[in-house]
Amino acid sequence: MARTNWQYDEVVTETDFNGIGQEINDNAADIAELQEDLSPADPIPVTIPQGVSIVHAGRKSRFKDMKITGRTLVNLLGRDGNCEDVNRWVSYGNVSIATDSANKVYGNSSMKITINTGQTGGWMQHTVTWQANKYYIALAELKPVTAALMRLTVRGGSPTSTDITDTSKFSLAWLKYSVGPSAVASYIDVIVDNVTGTTGSQYGFADGVRIYEISLTEYNALDTMTAEQIAAMYPYVDDMKHVNAVYVENKGKNLLPPFSEWTSLQTTAVITSPYKLTLNKTADWQNSLTKVPVVPGRTYMYSASHNALIAVNIFDSSGTMIANAVGDSGSYTITAPINASHAEVFCSVDALPNGSYSWDMPMFCVSTTALPFEPQQPSYMYLPDCQLRSNEDGSVADQLYMNGYSKPRVVRRFREMVLDGSLAWTYGGADTPDVKNVYTPLANPIANTGVAIKYDDRPLTRVTYGVTGTAADQFANNDSTVVILISNADSGWGQDYTPTQEEIKAYFNGWKISSGGWNLYNDPSNTEQKFWTRRDKVGQDCNPPATVTTVPSSSSYAYPDWTPYRLIYQLAQSVDEPVNYEGELMLFDGPSQVEMGTGVVVREAANPYLSERVYHIADKRYATSITKNRVNRFLDNYKGSISDKRRWKRDNVDTFTFGNERTYTPEANYDNTAAYSVTYLVLDTYQLGIAPTSITGAVTPNIKETVDDTVQAITELRRDVSVSQNVKSDRQQPQWITATLLNGWVTEHSTLIPRYRVTTAGKLEFEGSMKSGIYSYGTLILKTPFKPKRNSRISVVCSVPSAVDIGAFVYDIDGNLVVEYLPSDGWVNLSGITINLD
Repeated sequence: MARTNWQYDEVVTETDFNGIGQEINDNAADIAELQEDLSPADPIPVTIPQGVSIVHAGRKSRFKDMKITGRTLVNLLGRDGNCEDVNRWVSYGNVSIATDSANKVYGNSSMKITINTGQTGGWMQHTVTWQANKYYIALAELKPVTAALMRLTVRGGSPTSTDITDTSKFSLAWLKYSVGPSAVASYIDVIVDNVTGTTGSQYGFADGVRIYEISLTEYNALDTMTAEQIAAMYPYVDDMKHVNAVYVENKGKNLLPPFSEWTSLQTTAVITSPYKLTLNKTADWQNSLTKVPVVPGRTYMYSASHNALIAVNIFDSSGTMIANAVGDSGSYTITAPINASHAEVFCSVDALPNGSYSWDMPMFCVSTTALPFEPQQPSYMYLPDCQLRSNEDGSVADQLYMNGYSKPRVVRRFREMVLDGSLAWTYGGADTPDVKNVYTPLANPIANTGVAIKYDDRPLTRVTYGVTGTAADQFANNDSTVVILISNADSGWGQDYTPTQEEIKAYFNGWKISSGGWNLYNDPSNTEQKFWTRRDKVGQDCNPPATVTTVPSSSSYAYPDWTPYRLIYQLAQSVDEPVNYEGELMLFDGPSQVEMGTGVVVREAANPYLSERVYHIADKRYATSITKNRVNRFLDNYKGSISDKRRWKRDNVDTFTFGNERTYTPEANYDNTAAYSVTYLVLDTYQLGIAPTSITGAVTPNIKETVDDTVQAITELRRDVSVSQNVKSDRQQPQWITATLLNGWVTEHSTLIPRYRVTTAGKLEFEGSMKSGIYSYGTLILKTPFKPKRNSRISVVCSVPSAVDIGAFVYDIDGNLVVEYLPSDGWVNLSGITINLD
């Protein structure tokens, strides 16, 4: 420290000047560092990989400038690889196949392959057409149980996976296949072999069989990847899926939530504050625990103030414990082994005498030393319906970015559309005696860029537009039209019959025409009676009486859950549009444990069910309580727009949960006047989408950029609040809209005009009365622009001659009011119909 009490007559020596100079030099470095911290600087790039990872930031910062590249996976086996239906596979001679619900990876079952008596091995097979000059990867989850081994192979093409011999769990088998200048029609085989010297009865399980076309770059990279990396890069999907339902979350430095959110809390334990737990021990095993994902190879610190025990058990993905630490110390470190998946963090009283115990301020963090306690500070970004697509090899893709107001937008290079009866289909002629083609317009496409999926979720084969088709289930597109080739056996159209536009629409809605029984309709004069038979959701013909004798309405699917054809194609002119999102990701100084994946559902309307003074959600004992998807993990419960999760408990009782978790709350906590919703991760992610391979972004590099970013964030928040306030102040009472009646229906009386409105509570209301229209099943009555999340069946009061009767409508997810049953064309009262649009 420089001297500050110099006197006028004192002598200043060289030592004094040198000391002053040294202090100036010492401070210069600090001043330079401060100047650097207050100067403009470029943001620091950050990449978040798929899964659970550690991301480093120099200081607490928003995750800025987020970018995600789209990706599409098309499973050449459609949904057949989910192994839910034995009819989709062929057992070859020496084996028998059956579904098994007790051993599975995806969906409801796997395929059990049993070697027949007296045999030493065999396989189940599925046909595949491998296109010329293409590259593929085939994968499956295999589990030999009593068999010696299982493997995956391409018939006649030689490539085969390594042998799977671990009988304790499902393991990934994969192979890569390069096709020469000619297309190859062959099989993908799942092989099971016996233990040497034995015959018959040995078995194994197969699930999640998938085949994807990949690029040459991906093909060459496979040999440098681990099985875990390959599984993450090429997950199982039904049919065609894109980057969608993306979530990325950072729990903060403390990975432990408040005790009210722990996975399993001892029933006699008492939460005295968010991070303090007390227990009066009366027996053994009165422990509380919560599950936390971990990153292999990282060291974690568990600390708490307590008079009992604290413990950490680390498990691999199969649920086997592979490391643990336990004791009465105030803190412990534990390093996650290379195959670690998650940890169970305990407040334990095992082996302690009965008595009173407590745990206060527990903290589990990525560190080698104990850090000062802080509560969990979670942040997240959810993109529930972003649907980011690409072409087959990924060379052209949608791009998500953040605009100048830190809002996510997407540059769309692809468009996806449903090919159903609502489109303007035209008959194009017969490509072969057994195959007809039909076509419909497209908006803004690039020729020969489409990917089409049939109603059974199998991809169609794309051919060059203008080249005559050679087989059914081919398609082509030019710059204005898509053409689909359909077999007569599939449609019911006979060789000499030309279908009408309405009959083509009926086919795309899930109906098959016939002249009775299963005979093709082949009467060019149209005098023979026609019958239309419903198909089920995998395209199989349904037995009568699921048959009608008039062409079904173009607005009516054969079944509410019918899955029509789908098409994605590249746009000639890209489109920039906003996407739905929730939240904002923060990174902290030092290491942040971040999880990124797919499967988030945001604020889905819940229908809690009351039983024995408890309200339940996702409890399969109560059908009305279940969510739209099976639940892997609940993220939040909402009462109105406010988080209410601390009032809701969660558990994973297998016999009750719809998926892996249910949530419930005592009746005393429930508000009958409120709307409840839930945000959760789905169990069957393959039904929603795939995760991006990575997310890129940036963090602020110094104090100046952090302050500037904070000012920008506050400005954006104030702008959003002001816009919300203006919208609220300008909101008017809902206005009635006069309905446009279709198919002959007219207003019954001038004082009872059919009309509808949406209330401020989000409900669609109808009033009025109509008469004199077509009343057959599937007839479209009217259309509205309001689309609910579920189809609704509605009972209505109607008339028959000299009497009153009850009819039924369906209000579907496209906003259509459709006849299910009416006894006549007499008057129908619409007043009182109410639809919950949520």
